[in-house]
Amino acid sequence: MKEWEHRFEPGLPLYVAIALGDTQLHLSEHTGDAQCGTLVYLYVDDVDAVAAALGVTAIDEMPWGRDFEVADLDGNRLRIGTAPG
Repeated sequence: MKEWEHRFEPGLPLYVAIALGDTQLHLSEHTGDAQCGTLVYLYVDDVDAVAAALGVTAIDEMPWGRDFEVADLDGNRLRIGTAPG
């Protein structure tokens, strides 16, 4: 799922692009790009397929749709869901 990464030189912050299908998300370690604990919510067509690709087995049934959350070691969160249909 990682497409590419960039560092200006070893030891400097990482900038990386991850993708699933045609959707690409850029993530940055650079100071000021985001605060720890940031949440990004992504709507996808097939939440079950994305959950399976990430190894997630529990999907929440919410009033706004079905979704799940994953987090990195810094507490930044991705909430991924499918709108009710």
